[in-house]
Amino acid sequence: MPSGQNITQSGSVTPNHAVMWTLDGVAQDAGPATAGNLTGIGITNNGGVALAVNSGKVSSPYTQFAVVVQGNTAQIVVGNFGTTAPAELIFVVNGETYSLGNTGGNVVGPSSSTNGHAAVFNGSTGEIIADAGGPPLLATSAAFAAFLATLPTTLPGTSGQPWINGGVLCVS
Repeated sequence: MPSGQNITQSGSVTPNHAVMWTLDGVAQDAGPATAGNLTGIGITNNGGVALAVNSGKVSSPYTQFAVVVQGNTAQIVVGNFGTTAPAELIFVVNGETYSLGNTGGNVVGPSSSTNGHAAVFNGSTGEIIADAGGPPLLATSAAFAAFLATLPTTLPGTSGQPWINGGVLCVS
């Protein structure tokens, strides 16, 4: 299309919808977010928010979902601005909900597990688990008492010194 040529509108438009090219010199409404007709959007941005979806106008409290790319790092950022409640990011995969954010109790584990194996924390965050490699070791009170009865009453190799620290069993 030569520079300065008029653009023709094809069909009706809805305010706040994106515009797309239909033919050379012809533009149309790109449709709603749930049934859009755009086939691609390319964004080149190295640093700062490249794409953002806000729950309200930025002049009032709102929650923002954003994509940021800087160098070799990409981030998905969810945050609240103003006095909105803390932001939460929820993934829904095949109808299964996975929540990340301020809900507490969110644990991420391995991509597969073995039925009956125990889960153990992996790291100090309390949010990552790993397969323990076997079933949990369970003992009844009676079984634990029987085990304790097999322990010596004095520290081995210490000339008969009694257990100290209030009877706390320490294993290293």
